[in-house]
Amino acid sequence: MTLDMISSVAFGMDSSKASLKREVEAIQQYGNKFRISKEGSIQFPPAPTDRDNEALFDIAKMISIAQGSPLPTLAQWLALLNPFNLEHSRAFFRRRSLLQQQTALSLHRLTSVDEQTTPKSALEYLLRREQTAAESAARAPEYYSPAIRDEVCALVDP
Repeated sequence: MTLDMISSVAFGMDSSKASLKREVEAIQQYGNKFRISKEGSIQFPPAPTDRDNEALFDIAKMISIAQGSPLPTLAQWLALLNPFNLEHSRAFFRRRSLLQQQTALSLHRLTSVDEQTTPKSALEYLLRREQTAAESAARAPEYYSPAIRDEVCALVDP
């Protein structure tokens, strides 16, 4: 649920990708066919996870790899190249793709509304801030810059 709220605030993602919604749908499929243990608890089956959410869950692993090494950048790249840890590598590239998609969607929303309109998400706010900074510096805006990507990732997993 926390990731759903963070994704909504950070990216403006709609509820169709919400993990809580998937959990509820998975439980509803089973109806009243749950087994109750001797202690009186019920084990619910795990719901299928969305690829985008899995990629966002992996941010914590990425940070722990970087923080556990005296050479964080090298450690991160070695972890990505590790053939025994393909999930991390897939999540890394899926996260990059997700950020590019969400940036493109946010840019589309920003160009289709008035400049006075309040941004719908933190990413839109960052993109508008980049647009303003670029206009002030008389340069082209760098919407897909590593700085913006890092700020959004910091919002998702502070």
